[in-house]
Amino acid sequence: MSAAHASGAWRIDRDTLGRRARAAAPACDFWSLRAVSETVERLKVRDDIAEAPVLGDDSGVMLTVVDAGGIGHAATADRSEAGLRGAFASARALART
Repeated sequence: MSAAHASGAWRIDRDTLGRRARAAAPACDFWSLRAVSETVERLKVRDDIAEAPVLGDDSGVMLTVVDAGGIGHAATADRSEAGLRGAFASARALART
């Protein structure tokens, strides 16, 4: 596990993510955001011998945009304002097709 993961530095607090989402959100009828973050430890045994544990982190954001009578979804692991703006643009384009 890297120092950034061990310290929790890769996580973004809800207020920061909310500010970034509001700044990146397009003009549309409705939008929503769901953030997911999980840490997983995998243990394996092969031929009755325990293998080294594997630690993993997974996090990202799922966006929904309702606009022009349609609905679009997009996901991204990039929780920066630019990353959210790109995912919002994708979701909005899908909503308008």
